[in-house]
Amino acid sequence: MMKSRLIPFFLLFFVSLFVYECKADWKKDLTELGFYAVIDGRAYHLELKNMGEGDTHRMLNRTEFGEIVELPSIKKNDFILLYGEMPKAPLDTTIEMFNYGLSKSDEGYRFQKSSGELDNFFKVIPLDDFRGRKLTKFIPKDGLVDGIYFFHKYVGLNSDAYLGFKIERFTKVVETEDMTSVPQQVDAFAKAKEKLSRKNLASLESAIAAYIAKYGKTPENLIDIKSFLRSAYEDLDGWGNPFKYERISDSKFRLISAGEDKTFNTEDDIIIKN
Repeated sequence: MMKSRLIPFFLLFFVSLFVYECKADWKKDLTELGFYAVIDGRAYHLELKNMGEGDTHRMLNRTEFGEIVELPSIKKNDFILLYGEMPKAPLDTTIEMFNYGLSKSDEGYRFQKSSGELDNFFKVIPLDDFRGRKLTKFIPKDGLVDGIYFFHKYVGLNSDAYLGFKIERFTKVVETEDMTSVPQQVDAFAKAKEKLSRKNLASLESAIAAYIAKYGKTPENLIDIKSFLRSAYEDLDGWGNPFKYERISDSKFRLISAGEDKTFNTEDDIIIKN
């Protein structure tokens, strides 16, 4: 009688253990440090390709990153995994996510907009260490627009690296009977854009400070900064519009984002003065 009671218990235990091991199968694929796409329970190592010098928003050739169908495709229940520490970059920058589209000539991927830092669009979830190394899980947030994305990372003041992948079926459908969530989503989206704008302004402010430290005066315009630091800063706000730079004196300057309405000298302008 006791044996007949124990059989279902052990059966349930081994089934649960088997299911757990299946879910953890991706850990067996972690052989190198860096980013992985965990797709259908399997981990695929993603390589950041060093593209050398050039414009941050350059077109990326398909010969380097492959056809669209060859890019890793992150869907529901898939995620990005970082095995090890977050890669470091100059001027306190971190990994950013850029939105790309296929160029009309089909020769490569053309930059469309900056999507900001990873935590703007991914839920960042620390996991238990594995083989003495950190594990961090990045799950695309609901509402993230499906499309082609590239991680971007500076590997020096004059060179940078990219990693391409796709997002599929993550766009959240708003139920028509519950329209109360729409204002909240719009507000959250606006806050994310403002956060990105302030982050980019701070990066540009640091670049100008580096210029002043070397030449003893503020630059005449942002072109001077670009030639000084090449592509080591972001010159667009969260809405994809260029910042306005105003030189006040040899030591003073002002940086302005036009804000959500994309019009300067209005209430939503974001201004930084040194």
